[in-house]
Amino acid sequence: MSRGGRSGTPAPPEGAPRGAQAEAREAAQPDATSTRWSSPDRRLALGAVGVFLAVRAATAVAFAVVAALSDLPQDTAYRAWDAFHFLNIADQGYPRELETDPSRKVGPSEIAFFPGFPLAVAGLSWLLPEVLAALTVAVLSGAVAAAAVAVLVADLTDRRTGLLVSALWSVQPWSFVLSVPYSEGLFTAAAATCLLALHRGHWAVAGAAALVAGLVRPTGLALAVACLVAAVPALRAGHRRALAAPLIAPWGALGYLAWVGDRMGRPDAWFAAQEGGWGMRFDGGRSTLADAVARLVSPTVNPPSTAVTCYVLLASILVVVYVARGRWTPPVLTYVLLVVALSYGSSNGLVHIPRFLIPAFPLLIPLAVVLLRLPRRLLTALLLTAAALTSVGGALWLTHLPYAP
Repeated sequence: MSRGGRSGTPAPPEGAPRGAQAEAREAAQPDATSTRWSSPDRRLALGAVGVFLAVRAATAVAFAVVAALSDLPQDTAYRAWDAFHFLNIADQGYPRELETDPSRKVGPSEIAFFPGFPLAVAGLSWLLPEVLAALTVAVLSGAVAAAAVAVLVADLTDRRTGLLVSALWSVQPWSFVLSVPYSEGLFTAAAATCLLALHRGHWAVAGAAALVAGLVRPTGLALAVACLVAAVPALRAGHRRALAAPLIAPWGALGYLAWVGDRMGRPDAWFAAQEGGWGMRFDGGRSTLADAVARLVSPTVNPPSTAVTCYVLLASILVVVYVARGRWTPPVLTYVLLVVALSYGSSNGLVHIPRFLIPAFPLLIPLAVVLLRLPRRLLTALLLTAAALTSVGGALWLTHLPYAP
């Protein structure tokens, strides 16, 4: 995947005349002054959304079938694990104090869940039943994410790769969480929008999207750093508007952390709830490494966890390949590396890492480049198989496994 130009646009075929090369670069370069998507952008986005919605429909059917065969309520998968807490926050709001045991150790608290997703659900609950409102937010935000991913990757590479990366993002093994009230779809929508806006020079939009992402997940701060990385060379070149992105970006995450600290009467309230209640802290990856080694030494003790370990190892290889393959734009590279570092570096999180990596969609670019060499029918068959497996596997996980994805 060779690239040309500051924005990482695809280079024309080798051997083309210099004049043709210049025209190709100009045609491929996004219009930094336009706030509207071009017709090719819209067609690409619609294709990506169509694939995403088709996979979500297949997942909904799988959820219904598994629930019926297991004699469970039809909405069991939609209320499992984190979805339960998001729905509870949307209905009841956040607690007013941290729960502690007699030794003063902080217990589980829903303040660990950032407010962006439950706030959206609460707003839509005025019009729809709560679970339906949550599913609407999850699916619509995921559709926006699929479209933004496709257009951004097309800008970085080409349109075929953009569409395939979006399709891979929609069918990857843990994509079933995009069909339930989880926040990954909303976060990815904000992240991809931010990176696309940075790539096209829409600084205020990028900052606003990063702010929204920071209200959804703490890893939104990775986008704030990406905004700063993008703004520095632009400011040096005299583009003062670039300052808007890093000035706006961090206040979603920082604002929520400050609000929680004030509400609970201690500045570190969110971190205390994460570590004391959910066993989550940043330890540089020591726990992840120890868990992975244990699973590989005894792979038959807990087959699902072993499968997670293998997936994490595959993701590690993709990280290396992604970093090694040429000139990625600094904001995108910064974002991906920070998301990966935060995902791998959290304790008690091996089983969650595949879900945490869902927003790291640029890691799918090298895989898409390889898959595009396959015959179209074979590639289509692989995507359909992946969609079926993630739908059925997700239904079984959310209804039968004793731990959250």
